[in-house]
Amino acid sequence: MAHPLSSLLLTPEAVNAYNKLFVSLFAVKRVAHGLQTIWADAMRTDHRTPRLPRAKARTLYPACAVLSSMMYVVRNIQSWLHVDLIEAEWAVLSARVEEARARRDFEALRRAHTSWLAVLGRGVLLGATAANGAASPVAAAMHGTLRRCVRFTALVKAAGKGDATECSAQALDSIGRGFDRDAAKLLAAVERAGLAELAVRLDFCGRGFGSREAAL
Repeated sequence: MAHPLSSLLLTPEAVNAYNKLFVSLFAVKRVAHGLQTIWADAMRTDHRTPRLPRAKARTLYPACAVLSSMMYVVRNIQSWLHVDLIEAEWAVLSARVEEARARRDFEALRRAHTSWLAVLGRGVLLGATAANGAASPVAAAMHGTLRRCVRFTALVKAAGKGDATECSAQALDSIGRGFDRDAAKLLAAVERAGLAELAVRLDFCGRGFGSREAAL
């Protein structure tokens, strides 16, 4: 049974914010899961075969470099969302809730919850919009990066099924270069938004993007 005060905290606006939060988290998780599973599926072969067939190797070996870059970015987005943002702010919220309970101050509790939702909606998780109604630069860049990963996943799945017509070296190179551009735009948007923790995760040790020639 719901607490009688829950309806005062979970207003329609708060429920809508949580719905957007879960949709955003699921989108990142879905892409991460896709990237994690396609490589094992594509590389599956008889254990007695010492090497992949030459045609398959020409497709899948270059894909490994693209996959590595994508996994790096997506995993660090996930880590930032769960550790640097949600868990850190949950600790703050929990402390404020305990203080409010000790004082039996419902208004302080409501302010703490409102502040919690405001922090989670910093233009990334909830896809905040700019004044003109367009998606925020961080949200737009993140969505573009994730869409590129989804396209790559579909190509590698096709190669794993023996359909190399769409998963050519040229197609992989095009996606890899496009992903580098997407990731660079995301990093720039994150830095402009002042999301220092995420910027450090995306560009740890000055990793940078755009080195597709060296990778392939």
